[in-house]
Amino acid sequence: MKNQNKIKELRKKAKLSQKELANKVNISNQAISFYENGKRLPKIETWQKLANFFGVSVSYLQGIEPDYSKSTDKTEITIIKLLNDCYFEKNNNDWQGIDIWNAFDVRDAVNRYAEHSKISFNSLLNKDSLNITFWQKNFSFVLSNEKVIETANMLIDKKAKLAELMSVISNCINKKDEDLHDNDFSDHLAQKYNGKIYGSIGHLIHDLRFASNLADINLSFKNCFKYLKKIQMEINTDIKSGNFEHEIEYEKPFLLQPIKYHDQAKRLYKEDKDFREFYSKSEYLIPVKIYDEYLKMKHKEIPELSKYIENNPELNKKKN
Repeated sequence: MKNQNKIKELRKKAKLSQKELANKVNISNQAISFYENGKRLPKIETWQKLANFFGVSVSYLQGIEPDYSKSTDKTEITIIKLLNDCYFEKNNNDWQGIDIWNAFDVRDAVNRYAEHSKISFNSLLNKDSLNITFWQKNFSFVLSNEKVIETANMLIDKKAKLAELMSVISNCINKKDEDLHDNDFSDHLAQKYNGKIYGSIGHLIHDLRFASNLADINLSFKNCFKYLKKIQMEINTDIKSGNFEHEIEYEKPFLLQPIKYHDQAKRLYKEDKDFREFYSKSEYLIPVKIYDEYLKMKHKEIPELSKYIENNPELNKKKN
């Protein structure tokens, strides 16, 4: 039996021995050896368990699906052409049958990032060219993004749609923009007061729906501005008191938690009695850190999560 699966390749990439991998996924060492040598095929549930551990699809792990993670010249040109077309709103034949708003999302994301990063467009871009050097210089993070590369390659291979690549690119740019320009102060401000601010706008919209004359409209806006002024004064008092800075320092580690793994921890807490008991006895404060420690104890460690925690030591905060 000719072996085509990627188990050995991914194991070595993760710097794990066969025994270490076997312990982490709760499979015998001998079984791992047989799978890698093609002497035995895993059951479908075992394929899925291994795929989940390595963060790949089952078909890729089986060697059926090509490796879409490698960027080529064709990959880069595909991404650059899409960035350029969306920016200049070039609705060419490739765009037929897609939601045009996906293209607008890319353009808007590019414009927001450029504005925040002080990137000048007018003197540098030529509508009649691909502007390769410009995109390579100012949007290199898009061209090197794993998800963007994978989706672009799948598009080239006709395994993904153009709209999917547009969505992935706009998400990539928006995330970069947030990472670069958000700060602890604005994050905490948004978290604490967004509900009140949106609530006031919601009341305004509601009142306007039932307005029957100009006086009603003016009164609706007057009430909204009055409430927003009250929120402004509340924020000013909060900041001047010093409580704001204290709250930021306390909440900072919680805001660092990856949403995906925080959600996984919440689900496990609901479903697993052992995890609830482990959680209550843990000396750590941050849920994803407790989740990571629990998975290590069960030999089901998620390398990506452990690496993230290692790179963000604030997640190791302990209870007082």
